[in-house]
Amino acid sequence: MKNAFNECSRTAFFERVAEDFPEISAWVKWCYSQPAELRFGSRRIMASSGVQQGDPLGLLLFSLVLLQFIDFVKLHDLVKLHLWYLDDGTFIGSKSSLLKLLDSFSIHGPRFGLHLNLSKCELFWPSGDSFSEFPTSINRAGEGLELLGSYIWGTDNFFDQFLFSRLAKVTAAQDSIAILEDPQVELHLLRSCLGSCKIIHLLRTVPFCILHSFLEQFDSNLKSCLSRIIQCSLPNDSWCQATLPFRLGGLGLRSSFSSAATAFLGSCNSVSLLASHLLSQDFHDLVFPNEEHAVATFERFTSDIFIPSATQQDLQALLDQNQYDQLFASFNVRNRARLTALSHSSGTSSGWLKAIPQVSLALAIPGPEFVVGLRLWLGIPLFPLSPLCVCLTSIDQFGDHLLECSHGPMRIRRHDALVDIVYHALSQSHSGVLKEQRVSYEDNSRPGDVYHPDFQHGRAAYFDVSVRSTTQPSHISFSSCAGVAAAAGELAKDQRHQDAVEEAGCDFVPLVVETFGFWSPFALQTLRTIAERTTARSGASTKQACKHLLQQLSVSLWTNNARMILRYWALQCEDSDFPFPKPLL
Repeated sequence: MKNAFNECSRTAFFERVAEDFPEISAWVKWCYSQPAELRFGSRRIMASSGVQQGDPLGLLLFSLVLLQFIDFVKLHDLVKLHLWYLDDGTFIGSKSSLLKLLDSFSIHGPRFGLHLNLSKCELFWPSGDSFSEFPTSINRAGEGLELLGSYIWGTDNFFDQFLFSRLAKVTAAQDSIAILEDPQVELHLLRSCLGSCKIIHLLRTVPFCILHSFLEQFDSNLKSCLSRIIQCSLPNDSWCQATLPFRLGGLGLRSSFSSAATAFLGSCNSVSLLASHLLSQDFHDLVFPNEEHAVATFERFTSDIFIPSATQQDLQALLDQNQYDQLFASFNVRNRARLTALSHSSGTSSGWLKAIPQVSLALAIPGPEFVVGLRLWLGIPLFPLSPLCVCLTSIDQFGDHLLECSHGPMRIRRHDALVDIVYHALSQSHSGVLKEQRVSYEDNSRPGDVYHPDFQHGRAAYFDVSVRSTTQPSHISFSSCAGVAAAAGELAKDQRHQDAVEEAGCDFVPLVVETFGFWSPFALQTLRTIAERTTARSGASTKQACKHLLQQLSVSLWTNNARMILRYWALQCEDSDFPFPKPLL
């Protein structure tokens, strides 16, 4: 339709809102009963029809107008089948019924503010008739047909050109994000806008068996884009991990090749009832073209039996878990411990990856730190040889030793940065929060980093933040158990300080996190309690406050982890060998 959202009749949606949604009728009339003044330079345009762009009610109001015309089409039985996606409609019927529909649209459409744009319409008839009865301004489907950006039917040449144009557009968009020169923003855009989500409609509507080469090339381009962001080539196991969801320790960059079968089968399952009704077939006897091939592909990828009623989300979860299990089995003990920590952290490990990069919210990560963080996350070796640390300890290829080395200022800086975040959060709920307080004047020991005079049940609390290495040799043998290092750190802190604090009538609260972002269950519950108390001042929901606090802690932890690696590089490498601009250390 022509400029449908701007020209739909306000009178029409006033009537329909009053009938179907009387609760908001007065509000809608107040918003739209008077023309809105639009300014373009020195010109002023009075908008007296249609809905306003950006109005949350806009789509609903337009749909109510469209629904009135749809009711008119049904009442007069103009066509056998018609489907709509907002202002994009598909009509199926005989030539005479479609001609009658065109006439009715031109006569009755304007009273709803709806006008056909014939140059954007397209006619398709399987037998290849000429459509000479229809206006010449309407396009004729020649070698093939696509609908809402998805391939429906066509010759081999049409299909090849269709896929090539889609791939070229996505590739150009993926390449263009490099001009941002901000790895954190680039990865956000790649995952949210330019990954497999860009072609999900194709995966759900086009059989997997005819998309092989296209999907392989799409995944190859996605992998190359990620390699450019992290500034090194991706080992196969790192790429496999990157295609997993966050909850399983990945980056959420779905592989379109492995996900195609689940998307197609999920689509088949979701429309099977409608298709059986339209085709007058029994639901259990209905088999879509190429469905059996997709089932065989799914079962080959997952080693699971296909569930006919499963949604795409259910099938994808089975595929992800199978891929995770295979990856875990192929890893050595160190990488198993890393992957376990990342995938069993209740989402806290991936907070820095999910955070929207906003400087004002302390969620932005500088480029070099973000790149090093990604390499740590994906288990990409950072040191080709085994150099010596300043403490004369050999550094492993992943830099694990640097994340726990007590020589130099970086471990203290990482700790202090986490303490500052906890202190700020506690200060929002009580004005008497202090740092580094003694238990008593006679005792000079300071058992906690932050003191709260009235945290729970009228008792003061000492909060002690500490970071423990996930890959510490004494814990790495428990690679299949998450949180071993955090639990050991929590126990050590309790044994050291708890008795003295309780004798003073206070509570000792250890907040222990592992280097890969796994918080102990007790610490995680305490942080959620702290976040909940900040809502009284901020006005945010408990869920949002908790999410923000955990993301801030995750961003700080991973940023400082990366700086511990970068500091060593900056001090030991020549300028020509250092991969990033040397930070101020």
